[in-house]
Amino acid sequence: MARASTRLEGHRIQVEKRFMRLGPVLERELVVTARRARFFALRSLYGLVLLALVVSVYRNGGGLDGAGSTITFARGSELARGLFASLILIQWVAVIFLTPALVSGAIAGEYQRKTLHDLLSSDLTDAEIVLGKLTARLVHIVTLLATGLPILVLAGLLGGLDLGLTVLAELAILSTTFFLGALSILGSTQTRSARGALNFTMTLTLTWLILPGATVVLLPDAGHLGFVLYDWFGPLNAWISASSPFSLWIASVGRTIRGADDFREQLLWMIGLQVVYGGLLALLATCCLRRSYRNRQGASRRRTWAFAARVPRRRRVVERPGCGRDPMLWKELVASRTPAFYGSLGLLTTLMLGCLLVWTTFDYAAPAFRELLQFGYGVAPSGSARALFHFYLRIAGTAITLITVLGIASDAAASIAGEREKDTWVSLTATPLTGTEIVRAKIIGAMWGIRHIAVVLALLWGVGMLAGSVHPLGFVACLIELAAIAWFAAALGIWISLRSEQTLRAVAKVTGVLVLLNAGVMLAALTLWPGQPFAFFGCIPVLLCASLVSFGEVSGTVTRSVMGPFSDLSLSTMWGKHGAELAFTCVLGTASYAVAAFFFTRSACRQFDTLLDRPKLAGPERESKPVGPTMGHHGGLGRWVSTRLPAWTPFPPQAGK
Repeated sequence: MARASTRLEGHRIQVEKRFMRLGPVLERELVVTARRARFFALRSLYGLVLLALVVSVYRNGGGLDGAGSTITFARGSELARGLFASLILIQWVAVIFLTPALVSGAIAGEYQRKTLHDLLSSDLTDAEIVLGKLTARLVHIVTLLATGLPILVLAGLLGGLDLGLTVLAELAILSTTFFLGALSILGSTQTRSARGALNFTMTLTLTWLILPGATVVLLPDAGHLGFVLYDWFGPLNAWISASSPFSLWIASVGRTIRGADDFREQLLWMIGLQVVYGGLLALLATCCLRRSYRNRQGASRRRTWAFAARVPRRRRVVERPGCGRDPMLWKELVASRTPAFYGSLGLLTTLMLGCLLVWTTFDYAAPAFRELLQFGYGVAPSGSARALFHFYLRIAGTAITLITVLGIASDAAASIAGEREKDTWVSLTATPLTGTEIVRAKIIGAMWGIRHIAVVLALLWGVGMLAGSVHPLGFVACLIELAAIAWFAAALGIWISLRSEQTLRAVAKVTGVLVLLNAGVMLAALTLWPGQPFAFFGCIPVLLCASLVSFGEVSGTVTRSVMGPFSDLSLSTMWGKHGAELAFTCVLGTASYAVAAFFFTRSACRQFDTLLDRPKLAGPERESKPVGPTMGHHGGLGRWVSTRLPAWTPFPPQAGK
């Protein structure tokens, strides 16, 4: 017995030494994250989505082609190729959104929980901390991707694809995961909160995906100025665009790639550049860990603060409105909020994306207006400038709306959980403010943060209506849908944030619910009703694209516009054949989002005190008083809104009010 126990003890020590070679941070992260139930739920959900995708591709591909229980080799190969392409797309989308969500809070979460200084004061090196946390997160993402690997390999073999191409495609997904993970860990070392790290990373990710490819496509066709700018930025943009999968996809559908060998070469270049860039980003994050922590603590900025203290403050151009009778709403609308874009980098990114949007819109709108002056309002024929501008508005408006909805949901999910992490939640709930006042202010504040993007969307759709590309009914329908979906995203985020202790968990839950409602429900519906309008019920991109109708679609005329690899023929045909059903689906989907937003808001208001175990106010009716002249001298927006919003029906009155 003594020998057996000695052997077991020696074996245990050897196992512990093997794990310690990986680093204590990596060992702890692997053990702790492996015990969390949400990772098992995420893998199970991903497997169900893949199953629904397989069934959907089979049903929409014609099934057995009416040949009883047999299928031809050509038909089977075609279905397998379609399934392979769909799986690659699903995995790339999952990597782009899940990698920042899982990695960006690794270091910023430690800083937010005030435990980062414990790690830095230990014997651990910066590389052990950064690389350990990065590797542990990447292991979970690779495990998630391995769920669909058998289906991907079988689809490639049945489709007659080269096994080497399948391996290269999977390696490209893994290299993209590594690059985005390194970018996320760098953003996590530079921000104060997990929410800020996620916003920082997603901003850079979208810029890396969209801007290089758009520069290659748009600048050479923009006249003399475009050629001059392309000569300046072309060499640098070439090295960046070669690492972007979106640029590779544009090159493949634009037929600038000559043959399979050229495609493999560019794919290998992309994999190599992503690995090199990811390694440099991880090295930069390791070198900047302690320095950025000291900067955030303020040790290296005392001279700057001392110099700034001598400079007199400038008077505001626009005075802040007074607090009015609703201090919580004033705080959400007027007081400073955590921005989605940080400093000069965010300003530069916003400027570049804004210039790109203005440039492309003018490029499509100018021919549409010239055509309008020649033919007037009415049905735009296939291939006309107005039809092409209408298709552009569908793509651009839907993409901007999706980013806006994700921004609203993440801001709302981080609002209450962020108050807890900043240790301000106890002081807020200790005030006489009711749950209705707090929830209402948080919801309106989350929606108020995207007011500038809403104005941009309204201007885009308005220009399309003036150019004759968009029917006035489509313009009004899209505005109503935008309001309903924004309210739903804010209400859902607040409802989940009220039940979450950490910001990152709340944001992950909200994002998962939105993805499930849009992608999961649509895939399940397509398996039951393939090709029917009702199958797209609840899918935000399809609802927005379908609601932005043209004059031809309202009259039942089928038109076709082509923009690169995309075409709106299927949607226009659906309006021509199933116009009433598609209109009913859009109305029902919008109404469902509005009703769901109403009930989420109502539930958050009514259960606020119960969830916090806070006694409800009782006693004589009280009325909030203005805080005083220190908040500002003008009533302005805060007083105007506060005198009107308490009458909203979604916010029930509290006891004692």
